[in-house]
Amino acid sequence: MSRIKSVFLVFFVSGLLLIVVWSGTEANGFARTLAASDVGATASASPCYWNTVPFGVDDWIISAPTGTILSNFAYENQTYPALVATHFGQGKAVFAVGSVFSEIDNLAAPHHVKQAVFLNAARWVTNDQPPTQTLVLVTYGHRELVTYDDEWGKPCCTSNVILALEDAGYTVEVTSDIPITLTQFGAVIMPGVGWHETPQYPNPIYWSGDAGHAPTAAEVTALLNFVKNGGGLMASAEFNLGAAWLTPIGQPMSVTFGSITDNGTIVQSNRVANHLVMAKDCQRVYLPEVSH
Repeated sequence: MSRIKSVFLVFFVSGLLLIVVWSGTEANGFARTLAASDVGATASASPCYWNTVPFGVDDWIISAPTGTILSNFAYENQTYPALVATHFGQGKAVFAVGSVFSEIDNLAAPHHVKQAVFLNAARWVTNDQPPTQTLVLVTYGHRELVTYDDEWGKPCCTSNVILALEDAGYTVEVTSDIPITLTQFGAVIMPGVGWHETPQYPNPIYWSGDAGHAPTAAEVTALLNFVKNGGGLMASAEFNLGAAWLTPIGQPMSVTFGSITDNGTIVQSNRVANHLVMAKDCQRVYLPEVSH
């Protein structure tokens, strides 16, 4: 009789352990679902978030749909939208002012705030697909500022769009122009469109410099169709021609850009809080320090 009781006790305890393990698995799955959502439900159920990040001031976002502005920056007593995350058809797009998605700042530096925002944006526009299963296209034919640091052996641009993506596990394809067919890609990234050459920056590999051209009508159509059908886009406007060159892409999504030489009215809306693109590890120290 005691043997029967012992067997029963073993099965009972085993059943309890299975319930505990199953509950933990379900809880972890729920946490991952929250983390992958656009906006966290509560502060306790979500990671920490930045309120702002450091940005440049050469170009800015003039207007964007309500509920899409993730961060602002101030310049000469005026506040400008600096980072926008929006839906377009079945896809998603993130637009930024130049120094976020370009080579000028530390995209490849571990634990840098801009690297975190950049990779968060890649996750968001690709619907959190595993990076190891995601092919990303990076373009350089429109004066995008994108380089391979290690091939030059000099600290020209310590940030590196391609290396940041590869280090995160993405497979990266680099092309001058936007292909007509984009179905094989999870996202298209146009980092720092319209950059103007200065003496401080040599002419690096994968940068078209002054030979770059505005996105053609065929490229714009291909890109818009790609996003409409579920693809992801990340693009930023750099000094000189970026604002004008990105407008044909952003305008159908109700996002427009301006330059420091423009005198237009800045259309604004309230900043979205607790968005995945602005998420941060609560325990990690990031450089540079910013509001959080």
